[in-house]
Amino acid sequence: MAGELILIVEDERAVARGLEYALQDEGFSVLCAETGEQALELARSHDPRLILLDIRLPGINDFDVCRQLRKEGKRQPILMLTALDEPLDKVLGLEMGADDYVVKPYNLRELIARIRALLRRAYGELAQVSQGEKIIFADVEIDLEQLRVIRGGRWFT
Repeated sequence: MAGELILIVEDERAVARGLEYALQDEGFSVLCAETGEQALELARSHDPRLILLDIRLPGINDFDVCRQLRKEGKRQPILMLTALDEPLDKVLGLEMGADDYVVKPYNLRELIARIRALLRRAYGELAQVSQGEKIIFADVEIDLEQLRVIRGGRWFT
């Protein structure tokens, strides 16, 4: 899992920098976005393996970012990281498509453990898909790693 690209979406620069340094120390590659619009752009152009999504972003809010990414077929894990600790907020985040929800202040070791667990479930030994594994039937090819289908030379996601 070392080197996996993580997108941090956080409008508080100091918090984003702290997360960035901690994740880089753990061997992850990191991109940062300060707004929902930047988050969508970076998620589309860089296809990160996991997204850390702050709530209460300027512009497009976090719930809308999460909903839009899922609507576009983005399947990477999304972990919402927020100060909102009401049960309704947690349920709403998970219902919008988040895979996990962590309330600030958080323990950094626990956050990193949750990130690793989400990556294992999505891509690692728990996902039970070996790298490069494909299923081919007639003119249809299913790429299990990229979660894409090719038929007649055309990609479908």
